[in-house]
Amino acid sequence: MKRDDSIKIAGVSGYLLFVIVSFVCGFNPGKEIGYNFVSFSIDMLKLLPCAFILIGLFEVWVKRETIEKHFGEESGIRGYSKAI
Repeated sequence: MKRDDSIKIAGVSGYLLFVIVSFVCGFNPGKEIGYNFVSFSIDMLKLLPCAFILIGLFEVWVKRETIEKHFGEESGIRGYSKAI
């Protein structure tokens, strides 16, 4: 296991432990963090499938050359303004 993976696992484990201990002990800021995480996760689960479908359709319907022409390196300031 790489060092980065163990750091990520330790961070997620620490977060979960904090939220669980907050619910057990009645620590309100920890409870709010847990509720916000669950709420955000539910919102993302509603949004991401639609976004991935639209991205897939966009890749099928619009040619790569068209995108490169309007947003590529040669588009200049217009490409940046369209992206925003």
